[in-house]
Amino acid sequence: MKKLLIICVLFITGIQFDNAQQAIKATGTVKDDKGNGVAYAFIRDWPSNYAAYSDSAGNFKLLVAPNSNLLIKSVGYYDNTVAVAGNSDFQITLIPVAQSGGASSQAQSNTGRQNASYSNQSFDFSGASFVKPRGDTQGSNYFFDNWLHGYFIKQSDSIAQNPAYLYDYDKMTGSLVITQDKANSLEVDAGQYKSFTLFDNSGNPYVFNKVPAIDNGHFVEVLSSGNKYSIYKAVKTYYKKADFSTNGVSSSGNNYDSYVDEFTYYVIKTGGQPQKLLLKSKSIKAIFSEDADKVNKFMAEHTNDDIDDAYLTKLGDYLNN
Repeated sequence: MKKLLIICVLFITGIQFDNAQQAIKATGTVKDDKGNGVAYAFIRDWPSNYAAYSDSAGNFKLLVAPNSNLLIKSVGYYDNTVAVAGNSDFQITLIPVAQSGGASSQAQSNTGRQNASYSNQSFDFSGASFVKPRGDTQGSNYFFDNWLHGYFIKQSDSIAQNPAYLYDYDKMTGSLVITQDKANSLEVDAGQYKSFTLFDNSGNPYVFNKVPAIDNGHFVEVLSSGNKYSIYKAVKTYYKKADFSTNGVSSSGNNYDSYVDEFTYYVIKTGGQPQKLLLKSKSIKAIFSEDADKVNKFMAEHTNDDIDDAYLTKLGDYLNN
């Protein structure tokens, strides 16, 4: 697969966020000038690195700083900027680039440029080909079944994002993969970014961080992160060739090649080292023993829930609040 340093063409220059500001949980909707929801609009809180994509109906949710600004982008529309001014609900309108005159003057004055400029930021896809596994091979070396919208955080703590491109994560190489046409792709140079976030069709974020103490060569999924605990999910994927055999009486193995995943969960307490976490009540109680009362209360309220990724996310968020 062809690898290319793409930081210079996927950019929104950012600066370090002042953590002294108290973040607000905000929601909103992005619509066009006719009142239709704009799907996959990118909403970024400036100057922090809080960001989100709108879902298929144009709805979004993200953290914002009280005195910051929202920067909104979508392919085919003028950029827009909205002051947060302490608000937590936003109704945002984007004007199509094709329009001219008074209808678009406000959007132009807010940003001074058009999203159409993204069409000039293209990659050289010649010789780079990527097709998700099909046929008899079971599983995949890619984390998601479909290409997703997203963004990544550079080593300089600024956001790199372009709504014209889609992403996936290669579980075997540990690289973020980018495409423009869903047929050809490039790898983002993994040494140039420290985290990335991808969004499914419902606008749900999947956050991946580089945590060398867990895996120096791959990114790990962040299930929950806060001022006390961070919960991670690491995946190891290997390719297994077909190994079917029979002696006419009994048989073993599979008659197809497959990608096999192995998941390991970790908890890092603030200032501590990773601890392996099993998807069992006993393991959870042992690792979070410092908050035994809260853990017992949480478990009592979720007795019928399976202990899975969603369970750990809710538990971590509960313990960090």
